[in-house]
Amino acid sequence: MKILFCSLFVVLSAGLIQAADPEDLNCDFEGGMDRWRGDGRLTTDESGNRVCVLKKTNDRKKEIAHKIELPGAVSFEIHYRVRAMPGSENVVLRRSVRNPRGAGFSGAELKPDGKWVSQKFNAKGEEGQRESDRIIAITFHEGEGEIQIDDIKVVVKK
Repeated sequence: MKILFCSLFVVLSAGLIQAADPEDLNCDFEGGMDRWRGDGRLTTDESGNRVCVLKKTNDRKKEIAHKIELPGAVSFEIHYRVRAMPGSENVVLRRSVRNPRGAGFSGAELKPDGKWVSQKFNAKGEEGQRESDRIIAITFHEGEGEIQIDDIKVVVKK
């Protein structure tokens, strides 16, 4: 019984340690949208792959966001793939990384051709900044229609 308890403790502890790893954000949405917040919904694309969808039909922005914790001065990139579906108009994304001291933003326009495009954006903590939570977000900022997002990954630069 004691061995079983110790084994269970080790397995559960390893799972908790892994969950704190920023690369655990690797997200193909096959397992759902756990830990993501915002306006995203799941759908299945033409190849049977589950992806996150943001639909926008007015001026209200649509966003998905996720909180991660990283050491202060670390540089990292967020990699993902995205597409604007046919019939969408003037699609502009805003990608952001927010922390307790501020936020960094970048934009990207998408052609509404339904083709997947790989993208990434960069962030870096201030030198000496203590470990802190950061919120990464992808926002359907301008335009109307539907975008699909998949395969989000945090890559820490070494």
